[in-house]
Amino acid sequence: MGLFNKKKKDIDEKEVKEASTDFVLKEKEEEKKQAEASEEKAAFQMKKMASRKYNVKEYAALLRPIITEKSVVSGTYLFEVAKNVNKIDIKKAFYNIYGIMPKKVNVVVQQGKQVRYGRVAGKRKDWKKAIVILKKGEKIDTY
Repeated sequence: MGLFNKKKKDIDEKEVKEASTDFVLKEKEEEKKQAEASEEKAAFQMKKMASRKYNVKEYAALLRPIITEKSVVSGTYLFEVAKNVNKIDIKKAFYNIYGIMPKKVNVVVQQGKQVRYGRVAGKRKDWKKAIVILKKGEKIDTY
């Protein structure tokens, strides 16, 4: 009986080794498939970005960058924006123009100053300012 049990153990060990190698091979194949899928997805997104048609509203949302000492030191970006856009529109426009998704967008409506030209009193127009905050380590080339 001892001989038969020994033979059976050898066969069981071989089966275990074959099963473990099959398992490892299957895992590697799955990893390759996942890597290929992620590469295909990235390529598709890049293709989609390249073929995207820009909406005029996106470019009309951000009118001009505002450069101040405080904004340069703090790492935030200031933009004069159209009066009819909201934070979501500003975020989308910034992403479509610069390719970076902002972490946060704050909006301030600046009141126009009272001015005088000789005897004539007047007022400058009101305007909207957006403060765009990016994630740490990200920056854009506007300045």
